[in-house]
Amino acid sequence: GAAGRLARSGSGSIGGAAALFAKEFANSKEFSEAEKKVIMDSEHLAQIVLTDPKRVRRILNNRLSAAKSKERKAKYIVELEGKVQVLQGETMNLSAQVKMIK
Repeated sequence: GAAGRLARSGSGSIGGAAALFAKEFANSKEFSEAEKKVIMDSEHLAQIVLTDPKRVRRILNNRLSAAKSKERKAKYIVELEGKVQVLQGETMNLSAQVKMIK
């Protein structure tokens, strides 16, 4: 799902801010487990969350919204490609009919 794509690439090891976040927010209900993992995987987010958790919440929500938007766009493009195929088929049929009438 989209939540899994929220994480940015990181070093894979927990840095100082991420370790501090893990300790302070371990039992917190403020973030879901998936969100906690994303924060711990990003040293940048882990640093921000210590001083401004609301900002991190906005960042995570924006990432989720962007991922959903990309999914909608991809679906829309697929639909348009299907319509193009149908219209090209209709064009060929109509062209053939015009040739027969002439």
